[in-house]
This record gives sequence, C-alpha cells and structure tokens, in this order.
Amino acid sequence: MEVILLQDVPKIGRKNDLKQVKEGFGRNFLLKRGLAIEATTQTKTEYEKRLKLNTAENAKNQELKKLVREKLKNIVLIIKAKASDKGHLFEGIKKEIVLKTLARDHKIILDDSDLLLDKPIKLTGETKIPLHDGGELAVKIIAT
Repeated sequence: MEVILLQDVPKIGRKNDLKQVKEGFGRNFLLKRGLAIEATTQTKTEYEKRLKLNTAENAKNQELKKLVREKLKNIVLIIKAKASDKGHLFEGIKKEIVLKTLARDHKIILDDSDLLLDKPIKLTGETKIPLHDGGELAVKIIAT
C-alpha cells in the first residue's frame, strides 16, 4: 500500500513523503490515526504540486536567509546597560533583549532559535553571538 505521510513518523518517514507500507500497518495504524492518507492518483498529483511549491518556497527562504546573514555581518548592535566599575553588568543581557533591539533598531526580525546564546551576557564590551545558520552577530554592550 502506498501512502503520503501527513506527519513525521519515526522509522517510516518525514511529513509529505510518499512511502510504500504493508497493507495492515497502513490501514490500521497510519490511516486510522491520521498520520497518512492513501496515495491515489488524485492525491499523488496534489502531492507533486505541494512538493514543487515547497521546493520553490524553500529556495525563496534560503535566499532571504542569505540576505539577512549578509546584512547582519555589517551590524554592530549597541545595547546600553547598567554596570559596575569593573565592567560587570548588574543584569545580564538575554536573548530576548538582543532580538527586540535588533528588531527596533535595524528592522530585522529573527526567531528565538536563530541566536545561539545559551546564557546571558554579563560583561561590557563587544560580544559575538553565533547564529544558527553559521554566521554571527556582533553585540556591543555600553555601560551607563
């Protein structure tokens, strides 16, 4: 039996995959639980259209990410915070503050998962924050 997966199914495949499965498994597990639909000629043509659309959409998203990455190379994000005489911040700069400042000052909106900042920034000066796709964002913390 041939099915089109509607969700990721462990050890079977990912969402939108066209898979050949045993009849009983397909009917009693995948179809019954709404994890897949039976692959008929009509659903296969819809599947192919969706696949082409997803491919075009992914290419467009990759191009947009590349443009954002190039723009981020030239940005030094400046955040003002209260600090001690030794340069230690009284309150750490968290990922949310960095994202809000980036959106406010440079009109660039990133997801929470795009920044790889595990713990808050605690010192003044310039810090490089790695991005999920391999680039990095420079953040300069200025004591007030």
